[in-house]
Amino acid sequence: MPSPDDTQSPLGHEPPQTRQFSAAMLFGGLAVLVLTLMLCAELWRGSELTKVLSSVVLVHQKAIPAAAETQRWVRNIETVRLEGERMLMETSPQQRQQSMYIVDVIVAKNQDSRVSPVLRQARDLLADITRDDVIAPDESGRWAAQSLLLARLNDEITGHSIERLNDELMQVEQSINRANGLQAASLGILAASMAFFVLMLYVVLIRPLRRINGLLAAMSHSSAGSPVPAVPSRTREIQNIVQALFQLRALMQENEGIRAALEVSATTDSLTGLKNRRQFMQEAELALAHGKRRTTPLTVAIADLDHFKTINDQYGHAAGDLVLQRVAELMRKTLRQTDIYCRYGGEEFAFVFPDTSMFDARTLAERLRESIAEYRIDVGANLSVQVTLSMGMVEIGEMTLKDALQMADQAMYNAKISGRDRIVCAQTSINNAVPSDSGVSSRE
Repeated sequence: MPSPDDTQSPLGHEPPQTRQFSAAMLFGGLAVLVLTLMLCAELWRGSELTKVLSSVVLVHQKAIPAAAETQRWVRNIETVRLEGERMLMETSPQQRQQSMYIVDVIVAKNQDSRVSPVLRQARDLLADITRDDVIAPDESGRWAAQSLLLARLNDEITGHSIERLNDELMQVEQSINRANGLQAASLGILAASMAFFVLMLYVVLIRPLRRINGLLAAMSHSSAGSPVPAVPSRTREIQNIVQALFQLRALMQENEGIRAALEVSATTDSLTGLKNRRQFMQEAELALAHGKRRTTPLTVAIADLDHFKTINDQYGHAAGDLVLQRVAELMRKTLRQTDIYCRYGGEEFAFVFPDTSMFDARTLAERLRESIAEYRIDVGANLSVQVTLSMGMVEIGEMTLKDALQMADQAMYNAKISGRDRIVCAQTSINNAVPSDSGVSSRE
């Protein structure tokens, strides 16, 4: 007869005693742990995303307006410098007073601690220089030093603005990189937590259930159950990152536009669109060095519009500006792409003809002179003027660029006193104060 104990278990013995625990408590604790890790990671990542957005907003609200304000300072400084040069060239006290009024208005409106002292110094110097009706020759040197100081201040302000904007953008980029790193870390934590959760779920619940299910299948010869796929979802933070990236892209494009505008402003003459004097000198030095290495000829020329002051006096400065613009257009149409030319100052222009002898350069210059002399420029209703050009040129040889420009300027002066509307080569002007074999008859 079997004992009573044998009827209590089909296996003939009790299962081994193990420590008992609540599955609900286990999975509740795991869920709290996973949610806590995920929450910490998301808060950490969210803080970095907030820094990214704050950096972008800072660039948009402060850096860009600061760059625009810097542009205004640069324009004001350049206006003071140009008005000062115009005052030195003007012989009329009324014209000087007009320029001085413009300078006074600019100085009064600029209260920045970096700009205002230099502008006041420039204004005081102009007032001192132009106090007398006739400006002493050595006063031009004082203004040249002040003008150089203004130009350096422009360069310093522009460079500081660009550096500041670049620093802001670099901070945005660093914040984005940190946010991207934290996003990767957050995904890693989430994956590890879910993997651990699934493993514990399998060990504690699924595997025992599978075993029970196997037993049930063996008893009933049936099976049941199917896995439920997970549904992916998107987060608002990802959308914020995408928006922040688009904002950053727009800001970088805007920064590139500002940089390009600053570069154009620093290298071109605002009235004519030609190269300014500083850019011309840089390119001319490079062309001179290139020509000396290759032992090829290079010709330098200085030209001046004849009776330009008369046009300003009769028709106004607006008409004079229009004449300068039309002459610049003729230069662009007539000269070669390899030629270097600029508005040298006022109605004066400078030229460098690379890889060109003075004979060939003179042919080009004659074509330009004739084009200008034959062109009628409309300066108002039923009003038009014709201007002529006097030019001096020299083949540079072994001279420095400065000496060549001085010699070309002297040749241009000789063209003026010998009748204007002509081209004089420096070789001709060396032995004759007034050259007679310029090859071009005066139009006046």
